[in-house]
Amino acid sequence: MCTSVGAIVQNDIVLTDDGSKANALNDHFASVYTVDDGITPVCKKMEVTTTLDAITVEVSEVMSSIDRLKNNCSSGPDVFRQLCTDA
Repeated sequence: MCTSVGAIVQNDIVLTDDGSKANALNDHFASVYTVDDGITPVCKKMEVTTTLDAITVEVSEVMSSIDRLKNNCSSGPDVFRQLCTDA
């Protein structure tokens, strides 16, 4: 198991000390995410016209999907979407 972050290159400069690496990572993540402005977006109300009455899931289907999970991938929705489309 890796216990430290290796060198990081930022603006063609190799960063090796923990403080500089932490600041570089903070700069990166701050640049790709937005600050929460506290405003909740207004979503239009949608009328539900159909319902799902029943669903059947077999143990073998669940086990097959679990077996196809890759332990080196994120467990976010993209992985599950890919599993659904690969089936």
